[in-house]
Amino acid sequence: MSIILIKKFLFENRSIRQTLVKNTIWVAAAQAGSGLLRIVLIVYAMRMIGVSEWGIFSYALGITGVLALFSDIGMTSFVMREMSKSADNSNQYFATAFFVKIGIYIIGTIGILGGAQFLSLATPVFRLLPFLLVVMILDGLHDLTNVLARSSEKMQIEALVNTGAALMQMIVGFILLSISPSSEMLAAAYVIGSGSGLLALILIFKKYFGNILHLARLSLVKPLVKQSWPLCLAVFTGTIMINTDIIIIGALLTSHDVGIYSAAYRFVQIATMVLGLIVVPLIPVMARFADDTARFTNLMKKSIQGSLLISIPIMAGGLASAPTIISFLYGDAYLPATPILRILIMTVLVSFPSIIMSTGLYAQKKERYLTIYSIIGIFTNLFLNLILISSFGVVGISYSTLVVQIILFLFLLSVSPNIGMMDIGKGLWKISAASVIMVFYIVIAQRIGLVDLAVLGGATLTFGVAIVLLKERYLQEIKSAFAS
Repeated sequence: MSIILIKKFLFENRSIRQTLVKNTIWVAAAQAGSGLLRIVLIVYAMRMIGVSEWGIFSYALGITGVLALFSDIGMTSFVMREMSKSADNSNQYFATAFFVKIGIYIIGTIGILGGAQFLSLATPVFRLLPFLLVVMILDGLHDLTNVLARSSEKMQIEALVNTGAALMQMIVGFILLSISPSSEMLAAAYVIGSGSGLLALILIFKKYFGNILHLARLSLVKPLVKQSWPLCLAVFTGTIMINTDIIIIGALLTSHDVGIYSAAYRFVQIATMVLGLIVVPLIPVMARFADDTARFTNLMKKSIQGSLLISIPIMAGGLASAPTIISFLYGDAYLPATPILRILIMTVLVSFPSIIMSTGLYAQKKERYLTIYSIIGIFTNLFLNLILISSFGVVGISYSTLVVQIILFLFLLSVSPNIGMMDIGKGLWKISAASVIMVFYIVIAQRIGLVDLAVLGGATLTFGVAIVLLKERYLQEIKSAFAS
């Protein structure tokens, strides 16, 4: 999808277009390869360690996730934006951001461990925190260092390193979990995989790190933080919300409830990874066209439509086949997550366009809207969680997430210039029709008792055949994008 959009909006410059198309393919390879390997490990681990143990791991991950969110404060995206513009001080921004992140990690680690000790968290959760804090630190520095590959237009390095690290994590995880199926072994595999990825990037870009102390500037800390944190809040509002959800469930309910909720959300997170194939390569394009109102608006509309082409079939298929997905991925022990998955999967219809719109607002330096967006999301979610969990339990948390995502979508739509509901809804009837046909197949397949793989595989095949027969225009555009 990103390739199509890049070709549409950069057709007049062949060299730029070819570079961006190539980079898009590498980004897709990096995310798809590493993402798939991590998914395999997670699914294997969830089956091996059981619902309650997975709940303990998810609870600890939710706590340490707070450090991952606030340690970045949008610096990675900001540095990438500056490097995309070939700013003179972009290398200095990178070096400064690297040390700022380390400083935040030190303070955050002390705060989280101290807070956990003060609150007397359950021993299994507290035992995991040091492992997962190390993982968060390594992953955060890895993500920032990836900017060096993107800015030098060497996306193949990012793809190979990320996939290699994920492969290492998966292999080590399989070995350790076969020896002792526990959350501690899963955490150890995460540490080894994350560490190997960061070490590889440091060795590849050693010329940057050899001079990093001299490039860092104390004077850049204030503008770096000031211009970065609004995007951090906007992009990570969803992640902040899910961490809040898990922490509240863990505090008020049981580790089993955490495991069930986390299992359902994990599938939605897997689906959201697909959107990254559109968003990441488009960030430099958005930055270049930010001052060209007509072209930028057109790019935004096409990008949002592209996100809906992904979210509509995901939502429709998820609603119809939720129990099959849960059983196939995690096993029957996680089937209580079915109603939660059905509620959460509906969020993709609004969260996917929201990610595109928030990224566009940041490209246009309209950070004040992102700040409002974040405040609305975080505090409304917290308020609804506390109200609904008492009446509906863990399912109430799911309803809270859905309502908040709809509110955030409507807010972004209201502040995004020249973008309306009618604009983004054009040309989607064929993808919607194909999704309906897929749902019919799923319902029939489940009723006659086909095995999970036949239901899910057949649904994918049915959807693919439907969009071909309906002559969905994006198929031709994808073909032409790769042909030239």
